Amino acid sequence: MNSPTSDVVESIRARTLLELLDVTGNDEALIEALAELGLAISQAAFVPLLERLETAGLIETSRVQIGPVAARVVALTMAGDDVRRGRTERDWIAAPTVSAA
Repeated sequence: MNSPTSDVVESIRARTLLELLDVTGNDEALIEALAELGLAISQAAFVPLLERLETAGLIETSRVQIGPVAARVVALTMAGDDVRRGRTERDWIAAPTVSAA
């Protein structure tokens, strides 16, 4: 069972991941971007987060072979874009922040 703090951090990571996915990204670049934003995550913890987002229909993933390296490409779905923009909500993903005008 996760602690309330780890649930909040995962919720923020999920929100941030959706916001980082303007269109597509690869797993390594997304892990690096999360770390730069103070939301560091291990590859072992990142994979279940991707799987949860994909199971919810918010992203699609595929494997691409680039020379000797296999990369996971992550793409935002229309449903994921709706959550990213705050049009729909998931109780396990942090709500988008409202910026002051």
